[in-house]
Amino acid sequence: MIRKLLCLFLVVRLTRAANILGLMGVPVPSHFQFNSAILHGLARRGHNVTILSVDLPKIKQDIPQNVHYIHLENVYNYMYQNKEGGDNLSIEDLIGKQGLSGINIFNKICKKIGFGIQSSEGFQELLNYPNNFVFDVVLYDYTKGGPFLLGFLSKFNYPPLIGVTPFLNPPITTDLIGNYLFPGYIPHWVTDYDVIMTFTERVHNTLIYLYDYLYRRYILTPQADKMFRAFYPEDTPYLGDLEKRAVLTLVNSNPAINYPESLPPNIIEVGGLQITDPQPLPGDIDNFINSSKKGSIYFSFGTNIKSEHLKERRIQLFLNVMTTLPQYNFLWKIDLDHTKYHIPDNVLVRTFFPQRDILGHHNIKVFVTHSGGLGTQEAIWFGVPMIGMALFIDQPRNLRKCVFDGIAAKLDYLTFTEETLRNTILNVTEDGSLTQNMKERSTLFRDQPMKPLDRAIWWVEYVLRNPKPDHFRSPSINMNFLTSRSLDILGFFIFVALFIVLISYRLFISFWLLVSHSRKLKIKNN
Repeated sequence: MIRKLLCLFLVVRLTRAANILGLMGVPVPSHFQFNSAILHGLARRGHNVTILSVDLPKIKQDIPQNVHYIHLENVYNYMYQNKEGGDNLSIEDLIGKQGLSGINIFNKICKKIGFGIQSSEGFQELLNYPNNFVFDVVLYDYTKGGPFLLGFLSKFNYPPLIGVTPFLNPPITTDLIGNYLFPGYIPHWVTDYDVIMTFTERVHNTLIYLYDYLYRRYILTPQADKMFRAFYPEDTPYLGDLEKRAVLTLVNSNPAINYPESLPPNIIEVGGLQITDPQPLPGDIDNFINSSKKGSIYFSFGTNIKSEHLKERRIQLFLNVMTTLPQYNFLWKIDLDHTKYHIPDNVLVRTFFPQRDILGHHNIKVFVTHSGGLGTQEAIWFGVPMIGMALFIDQPRNLRKCVFDGIAAKLDYLTFTEETLRNTILNVTEDGSLTQNMKERSTLFRDQPMKPLDRAIWWVEYVLRNPKPDHFRSPSINMNFLTSRSLDILGFFIFVALFIVLISYRLFISFWLLVSHSRKLKIKNN
């Protein structure tokens, strides 16, 4: 009896409701979808969840009652307005930018995010929480924006930190966990290289990795620390050092859809955790999809691209192509002015579609996409081949990987024509090779021992049960760049080898001179 009571006590203790803090300062709606899936899932497990977030749930979204949002309401205002943090930026400034120019624009955005956080009432609201308020674990989206929010670790007495990123497995993960970078075969997210790179591409890829690392370590992170130090307790450590307190990270990757990497045990791959089983569509949408003669095509450029970014000429181009393909019905997610354009009968335009439910519909034949990370994963999960027009950030790399795997066709957003778009749609829909490849890839993606969201929640609760999982942590997190990679040992071996070569050379020269001198003496004596 005593043993049963003890077991019951342990179960109650290990499954008790925890207080969880989510620090979500990245102003990208797709990041919100990914992060909120984890945090809402934890709330449904009975935990109390507080979320400091740039984005908020939609009005009709089902939110657990034990979730409390604190809004960073000013970040988007600073993102694209010329207040502080550099020149004015727009979506158009990002399109087509790759390599170092892509990283530089990215870093400009990071600084603007910092000013937006500082000026938000939500930031002050969390700062006004009592210092003795207990959070059992902190989840932190570390993808971009600098470690602005990590001073809350100091304020709340250093609860365990879990890094979260919807952005594949970015290089910044090494700052938190201490893993190696592999520029020889893992393309940086601002490139469209593949794993098989030429020597020149590997040189370029390595330089981009190096530039990104040095800028983040010696410019961006010190700036973030300087900007936010006054808001946090006086004894708050350097924000860059607080990042290293992460006990594990949840990364949005999976070998079936991303590049396979060698990962330490505390980098947990949970790619596709935002994907849920498709729900029945509203009657009008379902009837529209099913009424098509040869199937329907879903068309979306994600949450960031509006009609104003596409320009009238390009919008009309899309409509012209759709008009010439009456055998297909098109669902186009865009905020289009119906009074300004003639919408063909085979086109349904909405500002919002339930994307996962649509991609899960059996009559969807193609997904025309900007190749964003989450949309690409959802298309692969449901087995829908893609036509990609990558715009910025990681999208060119996402598309290149899909083309390499034979599950997508590529169009250049800046140069495509009506003819190339029409022909590409016909090729993808009528040539079954991409569809077959996508079905095979979908099978690989789905074949997992547990759902990605369940895996993410299990690991968060693992940290709640074991707040100091130091056995997972790599000692490289506290080592410098040279020693963690044994470059100092390699340098020592090179020095020894050169020393031996030099001594051997000197001995050889001395021996040669001695022999030569002996010969000369012999000749002279003769």
